[in-house]
Amino acid sequence: MPSRERALQFDVPAVSGAGRYRVLVSSLPASGGVLIVAVSLDDVNATLQRLCTCGVAHRGRAAGLACRGGFLVVAESAAALERISEVAGGIAQGDLDVRVSPAEERSEIGRLGLALNGMLERLEDAFARRDRSEAQFATICLERVA
Repeated sequence: MPSRERALQFDVPAVSGAGRYRVLVSSLPASGGVLIVAVSLDDVNATLQRLCTCGVAHRGRAAGLACRGGFLVVAESAAALERISEVAGGIAQGDLDVRVSPAEERSEIGRLGLALNGMLERLEDAFARRDRSEAQFATICLERVA
């Protein structure tokens, strides 16, 4: 049996061709001889090359899917902001009956919608109070004139 304590391992180029060999040299204590074994690394290198190629392809696909997912999230956010912008334009024209959608706590854009809807409700309440106050004032003025 070869001795592992005195084993030597190294790689060498092929005598002809481009291959490489892994060589193990070990002493045989019982007989005083030397055991030399060499194995081609071509299969190992080919397998590693295939693994690297597959790894690059899979990482490329994963990156592509991540980019697509990111694009979809950004596109959805942009569409929501566009809807909010359209509603804000209507509000600027005096249409206080509209409400912003989406209006939910889950996203920053949804929270913006909730805040705008809250402001619209306060504006409607303030205008309603103003209208009631003006009507009361007009009634008082008419009573005093009559």
